[in-house]
Amino acid sequence: MSKQVKALIACAVVLVLVGGILAGILLLVPEENGDSASSSASSQAAEALVNKNISELESITITNEDDSYMATLATSGNLVINGLEDFAKNDEAYDELNAIAASITYSKIIDENPADPSEYGLDPAAATMDVTYTDGLAYTLEVGVTCPGTEFRYARKKGEDAVFLLNTSVECLFYTKAEYVSKNIFTAEGDTAQVDVQDITLGGTVRPEEIHIQRNSNTSDTNPLRLMNHIITAPVKTPARNELATAFSACMGTIDAVKVVAVEPTEEQLAEYGLADPYSSAVFTVEAPDISSSLESSATESSSSQAQSSEEGTEEKMLTSSGSLVLGGKDEDGNYYAMEQDGRVVYTVRANSVPWAEWQMTDIINASPALVDITYIDSVEVKASGLDVTFTPSIIENEETGERVLADSNSEKQSQANGEDIPDTTMFYWYQALQYVTVDGLSDKEPTGEPILTYKLNIADGAGSIEYKFYQDTDRTCLLTIEGIEGELPVYTVQSKKVESFIQKTKDAMEGKEIDSTL
Repeated sequence: MSKQVKALIACAVVLVLVGGILAGILLLVPEENGDSASSSASSQAAEALVNKNISELESITITNEDDSYMATLATSGNLVINGLEDFAKNDEAYDELNAIAASITYSKIIDENPADPSEYGLDPAAATMDVTYTDGLAYTLEVGVTCPGTEFRYARKKGEDAVFLLNTSVECLFYTKAEYVSKNIFTAEGDTAQVDVQDITLGGTVRPEEIHIQRNSNTSDTNPLRLMNHIITAPVKTPARNELATAFSACMGTIDAVKVVAVEPTEEQLAEYGLADPYSSAVFTVEAPDISSSLESSATESSSSQAQSSEEGTEEKMLTSSGSLVLGGKDEDGNYYAMEQDGRVVYTVRANSVPWAEWQMTDIINASPALVDITYIDSVEVKASGLDVTFTPSIIENEETGERVLADSNSEKQSQANGEDIPDTTMFYWYQALQYVTVDGLSDKEPTGEPILTYKLNIADGAGSIEYKFYQDTDRTCLLTIEGIEGELPVYTVQSKKVESFIQKTKDAMEGKEIDSTL
């Protein structure tokens, strides 16, 4: 045998061996199964379910387990749910609906003739969409369950067997009609981060009486209530806690719902949600800075930065808005059912977004009902058993600015107790201790007998006086009345130990001792 023939035979043997090895490798590679085909469905070429333009659409009727409703094409070229024309829109939901109206595509046919359509959630269908076009063409899309490993659902045309896998999201077909209404209940005009409540009325079955709160407009230096942000005007007049201003600012600029539950609710629905006889309610007016005027002002200042403004001190333009919210029962997640006073839409709102829901008078009254800065006090008269003293703080007024300050230890003028000099620090901390004689609540009792402690604040410049009288009620409590403030204040309750502690500090102050202002 020649060398050439031997070489050819050797090459043939090598080729056979290589071919065998390649065949073995190919046998080890798994075939693509149904699941892997499904997971790659979205990457395959999409085919349109119907080649139509959205402008040719006449109506869509959506039916799911919870609701059934129709959408028609508006003059704007977008769909609108019938019956919701006058309601603020949930733009996100409408965007989804308009997207599937414009184009629904599928990636592949999964099963030409399924033996059991229920495996795909199509017997019965989870949701259906009946589509009609202006030229008379109509079809019904039946939508099933989500394909494992993808975000898309199985579907088929009604009357046809073939099941295909969508590669368009159709989750809006599972929304209720109400979910196409905006979740925003109230938004104040202006800068919503700087809202200030001007007045609010709190009602509902949670309270024995309505509570009316107003912004304090009298901030003159000699007004004993000038440091209070808000004043309760009903059912009694008394200062409100200053923390309310922060609470209002946090929750009244924008009120958004967790969910829209019902539109145009029936009486039965109102009763079901606890809104027929509301648990709590708020009717309010808020004020916020005009953002547009602030921006214009900033632009003006920037363009004329070298010019001295002739309008320094100009008040910021404010915008006023009014709203209301009524609360009923709670859902399984602890959210309140809620609606505005007009009652056209029922929402759910988180409990922490309505901190006022359960406020009572005892929660919101200011612990120090009337405060006057010591620099605006001429004298304080105090009377108790075995005690009768008049304190006079040493106040210095700046002749140029009119600013009033408490004199320091280097001043020739000294604070006094019954005409005798005492350290100004003693005077300052004693007066601060007076402010710690705080109230615990309100009482419907009328005080009887003689007061166990009386102190009178004589305000500077002949602006009047305020007299506090404490009466023993029980072993642990006293009743407090306050006179000299415009509008009658209620009777308050105060712990007896605070009154006793203040009397002792008053005796110490008379002797010029160092005072700890806490009680």
